[in-house]
Amino acid sequence: MLAPWKVATPRRDSGQDLKRGCYTTRAHLTELISVLGPPPLELIRRGERSAEWFDGDGKWLQPDDIEPERLPLLPSSSLEAVEENLNGKDKELFLNFVKSMLQWEPEKRKTARELLNDPWLTRSQG
Repeated sequence: MLAPWKVATPRRDSGQDLKRGCYTTRAHLTELISVLGPPPLELIRRGERSAEWFDGDGKWLQPDDIEPERLPLLPSSSLEAVEENLNGKDKELFLNFVKSMLQWEPEKRKTARELLNDPWLTRSQG
């Protein structure tokens, strides 16, 4: 999901953990969750490293006295809010294109062939 995420966000430092001064998976996940909402519980349960970030009920592990270095979740946002370069129909088509790739569950993402036929790519430039 990294490539569509980079396209959809204006930040160049996506995934930067300000406490550590470098990229971390935890920081990247907080950004994804702020825009996509939490991942489905079934997906969390399938993840090999999910216990590092989520409890058994799929809730994000917040900083606490035992693990103060954990990152809190970011405020909710949306792709519409972070995309600042397009307007009107172009913005709508682009966001639909990106949303079709930014799905938590891989089986819900469009295939490369489907993406090639997406209206964002096939629209008239006239």
